[in-house]
Amino acid sequence: MEYFITYAVIILIVLICFFALLNILKKSQWVDRNDFVEWKQKISNYCDEQILEEFMTFLKEYKGGYLKRRNGKIVFQDFLGKEKGDLKGIFYNIIVPSRHISVKEKENFRNYLCSIGVNGLENRPAYEKRDGKLKADTNNKEEYRRKLVGNRGERKVRDALKELDTNNFFVVSGIMLKTNGQVKEFDHIIISDNAMFILETKAFGMAENENGTDRAELYIDENDNWKIKKYGKFRNVKSPTKQIEGQKDFMKNFVGEIILDARYILVLSNSQLKVRQKKECNYEILNIEETLKFIKEYKGEMSISDKFQLISKIEQSRVN
Repeated sequence: MEYFITYAVIILIVLICFFALLNILKKSQWVDRNDFVEWKQKISNYCDEQILEEFMTFLKEYKGGYLKRRNGKIVFQDFLGKEKGDLKGIFYNIIVPSRHISVKEKENFRNYLCSIGVNGLENRPAYEKRDGKLKADTNNKEEYRRKLVGNRGERKVRDALKELDTNNFFVVSGIMLKTNGQVKEFDHIIISDNAMFILETKAFGMAENENGTDRAELYIDENDNWKIKKYGKFRNVKSPTKQIEGQKDFMKNFVGEIILDARYILVLSNSQLKVRQKKECNYEILNIEETLKFIKEYKGEMSISDKFQLISKIEQSRVN
């Protein structure tokens, strides 16, 4: 009887080990597409060479969300069409313009994407903007300078938004949404437990780099004409009012029947910019510190179900 019990215990242990091993093997054959979505969110918020390297490591292990199985085993795996589209958007909208990633690493990423069948990346982009031709062209030099200023301001805003607790705030940056055949790009969309915030960022009066002076004044007159005063000189800048109104119209169609409190904020990334405003705008005009305070303290109306329905709709409708 004792021998029988001993053998029974041994057999039971063997069976437990067998099923545990079987479970591990099954798990290794499982692909969680949510991992790709989480990485897409992470890299959209910020990306440097280290994060890009980690992202490529993940992609090589992930191998794509399209699977063919035979007898429970994966016999074919590839990236879904939407995943390839997402990767193309990440390359052009995040990797190419990044100043924190070398041309070599950008090229490594592009070549990898080509190897997994992402179309439209066959030609090497012009990563270096300041070539000989550009230096000789005054208009292009000015465009290049504005881009440097804009990138610097955008980095400051992105870094500041990292202060928002990801458990309470859903944050996406540089996102393009599509609804009813219309596509619109947004600098930042933030969803809290009770409101949605649409952020448009401007680097008015900022210098190209940290060594320059950011001291400047922004004048807004009664007719919505905007001017920057710096070094004692005035220059006209385009009012963002029509741009923000376009975002409002787009969002009205996009959210549909979802009930929410939507707030639109023009974020001035230049902390040394003084605003002289005579016209009241139907959107907030705040610096970075004021924006964070406004978002954290704002109390609006949105149900939990509407919040997650909105987040889901954003993820399904984004084109990058």
